Amino acid sequence: PRGVFGANESAIFLTFAKLNRVSLDFGWSYFQLPLEIPFGVNLKVINQSMKDAKGSGIGADVGGQIRVRMSVLFWDKWKASFAWGFNWQDVTRTAVDWGENNKDAIPPNFRQGFSFTQKLPGRDSRITVAYEGENRWEYVHHLGAEYRFENVLALRGGLWGSEWTA
Repeated sequence: PRGVFGANESAIFLTFAKLNRVSLDFGWSYFQLPLEIPFGVNLKVINQSMKDAKGSGIGADVGGQIRVRMSVLFWDKWKASFAWGFNWQDVTRTAVDWGENNKDAIPPNFRQGFSFTQKLPGRDSRITVAYEGENRWEYVHHLGAEYRFENVLALRGGLWGSEWTA
């Protein structure tokens, strides 16, 4: 060992997000499918330091989702919802410039997944099942379930790649 040195990383984010509500009209007798489509963009400035070296970079992230209530598609008593979403992290290959022609690029990471949430009868509780896949370096699967009781207690479990989580 040659002593001790410090490392620091900070970031400033500027975020824009908008919830869009649209109705798809299929032309059938009074059938319109209401959708919620939230969309967002992050612009970020990253500052890093390690010992005497300092670097900074600018990057961006993009994300969106499509949500639909299942009661609209099937029957009113089915209080479920379905969502598909994506998050494209470091879409600009965020470059950190360390000076003297030294640059690091953060590779993009595309994540996508879906969730299914069902409200349960009786108490204000629900169960959610979700799946996500991401591929920054290799494709990794995430699968999970959550039981939420009256927005006070949540029990969660799942798989992160090949590891169990709870």
